[in-house]
Amino acid sequence: MLVVVVFGDYGACNEKRCALQVFSVLLALLAGAAVAVGVITYSKKDEVGLHIADFYSSMYALYVSNGDPVVRVTLTFIHMMLHCCGLTGVPLVEIAAETCPKPQGIFEHIVMPSCPGIIMSTFDSRAPLVMGILIGTGALLVVALICTIILLKQVKEVQQDVAAYYRTVY
Repeated sequence: MLVVVVFGDYGACNEKRCALQVFSVLLALLAGAAVAVGVITYSKKDEVGLHIADFYSSMYALYVSNGDPVVRVTLTFIHMMLHCCGLTGVPLVEIAAETCPKPQGIFEHIVMPSCPGIIMSTFDSRAPLVMGILIGTGALLVVALICTIILLKQVKEVQQDVAAYYRTVY
């Protein structure tokens, strides 16, 4: 994204057509990729949720094996956001119980929702939102692409007018 912005900024500020053309191509690729990822994510929401839950499980195993403080903060954030506790959901047997949120009821002292299950169900229920955000991002990129094309045409006209002026003067 930073490279795309650099091309766009350089091309717009210095009225360089080549940089604006590269910016347009990169912007079109990003817009297409955003829409494609949104559609694929929605159509394969079960698989994506499973992969995210597997990623959580591997991160949990990493924390259990070496106790990395960065992974601990990440696990604590996930546990607090989703109100879940580890792989089993039973705070008494969880090795990383210190990352679990405080129980809200008497029943949660015994068992809480397990994080992989919550992650899969949350992603499954929020897949339309993810698709909408990615398609909306793609639409905004298309609007930026249209503005870039208009700017390209204006720069071309100005350059042609300047060239015609110098042809008539000299």
